[in-house]
Amino acid sequence: MSKLRRIPFSRTLHRPNLLLGGERPWVILLGVIAAGLILSDISVLKILLGLGIWTVGLGLLRQMAKVDPYLSQVYFRRLKYRRFYPAQSRARLTP
Repeated sequence: MSKLRRIPFSRTLHRPNLLLGGERPWVILLGVIAAGLILSDISVLKILLGLGIWTVGLGLLRQMAKVDPYLSQVYFRRLKYRRFYPAQSRARLTP
């Protein structure tokens, strides 16, 4: 009886695509919003507010990614499903 052959499998092929610990598109959107707020009117208050939004938002995005790295994708896919699917005894062709 022969041993099973092992093939090395790179981690980059199945790891989620995260940026700074959060989902990539949401981190980029948060960065654009924070940078836009900071650069819109360069004042100490706006800089502190932008950095605060960045810090709190990035913390929340990291928490979401720890729970499930694909949380937003799963949620948006769930919105496409109907609330109730009636039982049918035959295949139904819709025009």
